[in-house]
Amino acid sequence: MATTTTTRGNLHHYVLHHDHQQFNPPVITIDTKCRRHSLGKSRRSTISALWHLPLPRPVFTPALISAPSQLRCYISSEPCLGCHLGSNVQITDTEPKKRRRKRKKKMSKEEEYGVLLYYKYAPIPDLDSLLSFYESNCNSLGLLGRVRLSPSGVNVTVGGSLSALEKHIEAVKSTALFHGTDFKLASCHHPSNDKVALECGFTSLSIRVVKELVTFSSYPLLKAPEVSNAGKHLSAAEFHSVLQSAGQLMENGSPTDDNQLVLLDARNLYETRIGKFHAPSVETLDPSIRQYSDLPSWIDENSERLSGKQVLMYCTGGIRCEMASAYIRSKGDGFENVFQLFGGIQRYLEQFPDGGFFRGKNFVFDPRISVGSSDTNILGACLICGASYDDYSSRCRCSHCRMLILVCDSCRIKSDAYVCELCQKHHKGIGSIPDVEGSELEGVMDQSDLRTVPSNTIISSQLPSRHGNGTPRKLRILCLHGFRQTASSFKGRSASLAKKLKSIAELVFVDAPHELPFIYQSHIEPNGSCEPSLGQHAPPPENCKRKFAWLVEPDFSGKSEADWKIAAQPFDPLQYQEQTDGFDVSLAYLKKVFSEQGPFDGILGFSQGAAMAALVCAQGERLKGEIDFRFVILCSGFALPLADFERGRIRYPSLHIFGSEPGKDRQITSHTSRYLASVFDDGCSVAIRCHAYSTQKIQDFGQPTAASHPELMKEGEITPGITAEEYISRRKRLLELLPEKSLAIIAAAPVKMMTDVVPYTFRQDADYSYLTGCQQPGGVAVLSRDCGLCMFMPEAKAQDVVWQGQIAGVDAALEIFKAEKAYPMSKLNEILPDMIKRSSKLFHNTLTASPTYMALENFQRAVQVGQVSDLSIFTHELRWVKSPAELKLMRESASIACQALLQTMLHSKTYPHEGMLSAKFDYECRMRGAQRMAFNPVVGGGPNASVIHYSRNDQKIKDGDLVLMDVGCELHGYCSDLTRTWPPCGSFSSVQEEIYDLILQTNKECMKLCKPGATIREIHNYSVKMLHKGLTEMGILKSDEFRSYHQLNPTSIGHYLGMDVHDSSTISYDCPLKPGVVITIEPGIYLPSSFDGPERFQGTGIRIEDEVLITETGCEVLTGSMPKEIKHIESLLNNYSQGVGVEGHNNIKAAAR
Repeated sequence: MATTTTTRGNLHHYVLHHDHQQFNPPVITIDTKCRRHSLGKSRRSTISALWHLPLPRPVFTPALISAPSQLRCYISSEPCLGCHLGSNVQITDTEPKKRRRKRKKKMSKEEEYGVLLYYKYAPIPDLDSLLSFYESNCNSLGLLGRVRLSPSGVNVTVGGSLSALEKHIEAVKSTALFHGTDFKLASCHHPSNDKVALECGFTSLSIRVVKELVTFSSYPLLKAPEVSNAGKHLSAAEFHSVLQSAGQLMENGSPTDDNQLVLLDARNLYETRIGKFHAPSVETLDPSIRQYSDLPSWIDENSERLSGKQVLMYCTGGIRCEMASAYIRSKGDGFENVFQLFGGIQRYLEQFPDGGFFRGKNFVFDPRISVGSSDTNILGACLICGASYDDYSSRCRCSHCRMLILVCDSCRIKSDAYVCELCQKHHKGIGSIPDVEGSELEGVMDQSDLRTVPSNTIISSQLPSRHGNGTPRKLRILCLHGFRQTASSFKGRSASLAKKLKSIAELVFVDAPHELPFIYQSHIEPNGSCEPSLGQHAPPPENCKRKFAWLVEPDFSGKSEADWKIAAQPFDPLQYQEQTDGFDVSLAYLKKVFSEQGPFDGILGFSQGAAMAALVCAQGERLKGEIDFRFVILCSGFALPLADFERGRIRYPSLHIFGSEPGKDRQITSHTSRYLASVFDDGCSVAIRCHAYSTQKIQDFGQPTAASHPELMKEGEITPGITAEEYISRRKRLLELLPEKSLAIIAAAPVKMMTDVVPYTFRQDADYSYLTGCQQPGGVAVLSRDCGLCMFMPEAKAQDVVWQGQIAGVDAALEIFKAEKAYPMSKLNEILPDMIKRSSKLFHNTLTASPTYMALENFQRAVQVGQVSDLSIFTHELRWVKSPAELKLMRESASIACQALLQTMLHSKTYPHEGMLSAKFDYECRMRGAQRMAFNPVVGGGPNASVIHYSRNDQKIKDGDLVLMDVGCELHGYCSDLTRTWPPCGSFSSVQEEIYDLILQTNKECMKLCKPGATIREIHNYSVKMLHKGLTEMGILKSDEFRSYHQLNPTSIGHYLGMDVHDSSTISYDCPLKPGVVITIEPGIYLPSSFDGPERFQGTGIRIEDEVLITETGCEVLTGSMPKEIKHIESLLNNYSQGVGVEGHNNIKAAAR
C-alpha cells in the first residue's frame, strides 16, 4: 500500500493506492488554517478524509469527521484532525481541473441556505413510524429546526441547504398522508445572529410529539375545535381580489357584502406592529394579543363584532387560522362565513412582490426574523421614542411578560428595562420592581419559547430592573403552605432553600384564609379496641399556634368556640381528596394578596398549597390583571376535581418536585404528583423526582425495578410499561379458563451452559414471564384458585453472588411480583406434592417442563392416571390477543427494528459484507434500547438469500447481488420481525426488479386481506395463487407445477408474533383473526443456483416481510416506516448511502460547522 499527496498552499488532496488501484474518496468541506487539519473558523478549503479500518479497501465516511480519535490520515499515524504532513511522502495533485470546477459548482448549490415551512392536519395512524421517518430523514440531510407531530397532523419549520430541503420535500411527498401539502421553501442567508437562531430553535433539530400542533388555549376546560370545521381557503389571488373589490360578488360562496366584511389578524401583537393588511374599505380587527392562546378569549369577548359578518382571516403561514377559524365557526348561527388566506402572508407576498394590500414586513419564527416586499416603508415604531423602526434582531423584551418589543439602537443605549404596551395598560411600570445586587439575566424567554432544559444548563434567575440603571432585580415568589400549616412553619422548613436563593429570589409567605380548629386523637387500647381509655379525653395541655388551610371539607363550619375537639375518626391518609370546599374564599384572598403585596413572578406551593396554585393556573385567562405571574413550582402537589383537568392543557411554565419511590411521601404519593404534572403542557414543564436521602442502598432484585431504574420504569410496573395489575389480571383470566380444582405449574427457563463455567445468554420462558414478570432462571410458579400465585424462588449462594450478582428471592416474589405465597426452592419438595395431591387436574408446558417438579412422585402418579395436560393451549390463547400495554411495546420494538434496518441498509453500500451488516443491525438495535436480537439475523447475499434461514453470515456480497436481511429485536420481552431485500450497489437489475415487483405486489395485496375474521390460511392460499401465476408468466414455472412452486417457497405467508417470534404456536392458522392479534406477512421466492429453470433467475432469493396488527376496522402495519418500494430504496442508497446511525447525529453537525 502506498500513499501520495500534494499540497497547493493549504489545499491537500489525498489519494490512496491499493493493489495498483486508485480510489478518489468523496470530499468534505472543513476549515484549515495551516498544514494541520484543524476545524477552525478561517477560510474554507476542501480535504478528503479517510476512515482508517482494517478492511481490504479504504472506506470513506466524511459524515463522521467529528470523531478525531477514530479518523486517521494515511500520511501519518496520528489522528487526522491533528496530524502533520509526514516527511517521507511524495506530493502530487490527482484531481483534474474540469472535475474540480464541476464539483465546486455542485457544492455551491448544495451550500445555498434555505428555510422550509409546512403543516398538515390529518389523522396520523402511526406516530412512532412518522417520528422515526423524521429523525432519520432530517438527521441524514443535516436539517435544523422544529418538527412537531401530533395525532392530528404535523407542523414543520426547518432550515438547511436548498438541495437538502428539496430532497426532504420529495421524501415527504412520497407519502400519501401529505397529499396537497403546501411546502413553503425560501432561500436566504445562513443564520448570522446566534441569539436569534437559538431562540428560533435553529441551532439544533427538535422533533417532538405534542398534543396540539399549536396550543390554541391555555384554559384547560376549553376543548380544542375540530379543524375539519375550519374556514374556506382563499388563494392569495382570491384574497387580494376580495379586498380589491371590497364587496363585489365572487363565485363559489365568497364574501359578498361590503358592509359585512371584516379582516381579522390572527397573529400576536409584536407581529402586527411591523406589518399588517390594510384595505381602505374594510374594517380590520387587530386583537393585540400577547400569545396565540389568548385569541379564544378575544374571540369570546368580541363575538358581536364577528357575528353575521363575512370574516377574512390571515396569519403568517396559515396554521393558526385553521384552529381559529374552526373556533369561530363552532359558535353556530351567524358565524358560518369564515374565510382564511391559504399559505398565509408568505404566499401572498410571493404572489404580490410589491406587497399588495400588505403593509410593512411579515414576522417569521425563523432566523430571517421578518420578510418584506419591494415596498420599503417602515410600519413599526420604537416603543420608547416613537421613531420608525421594525428590527427585532436585538430581541428586546418586556421586563414583565417577556414579549418581544421594538426598541431602536439609541434607546437601547439609554435603558435596558422596558414595559410593553399591554403591561402599561395594566398599570405595570418600571418603578414597581425593587433593585438588588447581581448580574443581568440574558435571554429570558416568554411562555411560548419555554422548553424543558437539560440538568446541566445554567440559567440566570434575575430580571432586569425597571429603573433603567442596569441593576437587576430579584424574583418575587409567593409561597403557599400545606394543609394545617402556617406561613411561619413553611418559612422555617424552607429556610435552607431561601438561603440558597437569597441572591436571586425573595420568598414571600402568607397564611391561608381558612383557620382550622385544634383536634386530637384519643388513645387506642393495645388490644385493638376502638374505644378510648379512661382519662384520655382531655386535649394536650400545651398552647398551640393557629393552623390554616386553602381548601377544607364541604361540611367545614369554621373554627369552633372551643379550643380543642376530638377527631371524629382515625387519621385518613387520603383526607386531602375530600378537601374540596373554600376555593372561592381562597381565590378572593389571593387576589387581595397580589393587589397589596404584588407583583409576584411566581408561586411556590407545597402539598395543598400546590393544589391551590394548580387550580389558579387552571383559571388561566379569567384571572388576568388580578393574579398575574410567570411560573409555578409545585412540591408534592395533587389535582382536585374542582377543575376538569386534562393532560397537557395548562400552559403555565411549571416545575414539579416529588418523590420517586412509593412510601417516601407520607400522604401525597409520587403517582398523584406525577398526574398533576401531566396536566401541564410538557413543552413548558419540568418534573424532578427526588430520591429521599438514606444510608440504605436500593435493593437489587436481579432485574430492573422502578427504584433501581427510574429512568426506565414507573412505580407499579414489573416490566417497563406493564403494571403489576396487568400481571394479576393475566393470572386471573388463566384460572377462569382452567377447570375447577386445577393446578398450573410453570417453570422458569434454566441456564444453559456453553462450557463448564460459561453460560449462554439467558432468555426467560415466555409463559413464565407472561404470568409473573420475573426474569430470573430456575424458579417454579404454581397457580390455583385456592392459593393464587405461589412462587418457589432460587436461593442465592454467596459464591454465586460473587460471580453472577444478586437474584430475585422470596422477598421479590412477594414485593415485586405480587405472589400470594412464596418459598425458597428448597421447600418445593415439601410443599408442592401436597398441592398436587389436592388437585384433580394438573397443567404444565410440555415443551419447557422442568425435572425440578417432574421427578416428584405425586406428579409421576398424576401422569400415569392421565391427570396432566398441556398448559400452553390456554396460555397461548391469552398471549394471542395483545393488551394495549403489550401493543405499545410491540410498536416500540418494531420501530427500533425499522430504524436499525434502515441504518444498516444505508451502511451496506460501503460495507457489503454479511457479517458487518449483521453486526450493524445488532448495534443499532441495542443503542436504541433493545435487549437482544429476537433471533439470529439472516443476512444472505446473492445465492445465500435462497436459503430461507441462512445464518452463517460470513460472505462478502458481490457487486450487483441482492442481500436479504430477515431480522428482529426483543424489547422487554416482545419481539419484532421484518425482512427487506435490496441491492447494496444501489440499483436493481431488470431481472431482480421483475421478481421483486411480484413479491412486493403480493405483500401489498395480502395486507389488504388482514382484518378481523380472516385467517392466515386464507391469506396464505391467496398468496400461493398470486405468486404461482406471476412465476408462470415469467417462465419460471409451468402452469400446473404447484409441486415445483412449493419447492421454491415452502413457507407460510406468515405467523403470529409476540413474546416469541413464532408466538402462540398452538393457535391454528385456521383461527379467525381478532383485533389485537399481531401477525407477519412475508411472501418470498427462493431460487437456488441449482434451480432447473431460466439461468438468469438462478441464485436469487427475495422476501419482503412486515408486521401487521389486526384492528377493529382492518389492520395497522407496524413496520410501515421501513421503505420497500424500489424507487425509495434506490434513492436512499444513492443519496444517503453513508447511514449515520445513532452515533452520527452530533458528528454531522460538527462536520457542518
